[in-house]
Amino acid sequence: AMGGVGTLASAGIAAAVAIPAFEDYQGKAEIATELAQVEQLQQELIMFYVDQGRFPTAEEAQNLLSTLPGSGKMDLSLEPDTGSINAQVYLPGVGGNNLLIITPRPGDGGYIDWDCEGSTLDPAHLEASMLCN
Repeated sequence: AMGGVGTLASAGIAAAVAIPAFEDYQGKAEIATELAQVEQLQQELIMFYVDQGRFPTAEEAQNLLSTLPGSGKMDLSLEPDTGSINAQVYLPGVGGNNLLIITPRPGDGGYIDWDCEGSTLDPAHLEASMLCN
């Protein structure tokens, strides 16, 4: 009889450890999916800047945003004339404000560096991405 109780207790402890780890992994995967859209917008913005030598106007910014699939889990905006990208991610189980602000810094030859100053998104979510450099 004691073996069954011990096995049950061990299973309960394992579940207590595994479930939060899985939920954390699931939250990171969902954020990564949303950030992939931000990366796509960055690429579109870089191509626009290289082609036009400037950042998009309000109408052009809306056109760029309209090419993204959208998921309903993130509000994504592109500031006209500056190219600053704002992404507010809404995911259950992922705490915090989850605001990502990416500001381009154009360099020579069309190269753009990206600053993430002012972001409240957990930096752990940005580690695997190339959103900021």
